[in-house]
Amino acid sequence: MTISIPNLSFVVLIGPSGSGKSTFAQKHFLPTEILSSDACRGMVCDNENDQAVTNEAFEVLHYIARKRLALGKLTVVDATNVQPEARKPLVQLAREHHCLPVALVFNLPERVCEDRNRGRATVVYGHTPVPEAEWLNRTTNIDTGCVFGGKLTALRWPEREFVSVPAARAYCEPARPFLATEDQASLSAQQIHDDLLDADDVLGKRIISTRLRSNVTIREENAPVPPPGDRGEDPHRPGSRLAHGDAGNDLPPRSQAPGHDAVQGDRSR
Repeated sequence: MTISIPNLSFVVLIGPSGSGKSTFAQKHFLPTEILSSDACRGMVCDNENDQAVTNEAFEVLHYIARKRLALGKLTVVDATNVQPEARKPLVQLAREHHCLPVALVFNLPERVCEDRNRGRATVVYGHTPVPEAEWLNRTTNIDTGCVFGGKLTALRWPEREFVSVPAARAYCEPARPFLATEDQASLSAQQIHDDLLDADDVLGKRIISTRLRSNVTIREENAPVPPPGDRGEDPHRPGSRLAHGDAGNDLPPRSQAPGHDAVQGDRSR
């Protein structure tokens, strides 16, 4: 199979993690032509897997793409790009610079992608004393303050079990108390942070790490709709969505990839 594209093209690779986009890009394009979202995360925070800086990483990616397209350079975006809102600014960039947007879709079976993504890292750390060792997503802190009179804790692997023994005595006084207060003693780390509300948690697209399904993306249009009184909508007003029985439970829009995955032109890959 031969795919030919024009020299002045903005190529967008589309597919889930593990579908082979990066391998394909490295085989068929120059390293300088490829803009990887993971690499941009690494440039921003020294960690290619840190989803918390995704917005900043794509700002970097879009900036470099804009500069390359302005110079008439073929540019390839290596990211998942499976949602319409992710592809929209890329198509807009191509139109701004009068170049052809080309979509290459990697539609592999889900099982193949899952098998390729197995073996994700688990982070075990210390140096920040906590009363009890516990799991938060795929991370755990096993520093339970032995030197301060707490406990000495070890992690048994691969059983993922904690083993602790009490300290014989306090060898040093902590600079600040690390033992849980009476109100917090029965709360997990996740429950303690549940009382905090960050505006960024309810605005725009969010990426949430879960224990069972890795990262889950909540698109802005799928966010919970507030009650009528909270958004100032009169359910009895003609034309109101609520007046027609719509309580905000819209079905999420179906994700559709661009209808072309190959473009004939003067450059073969």
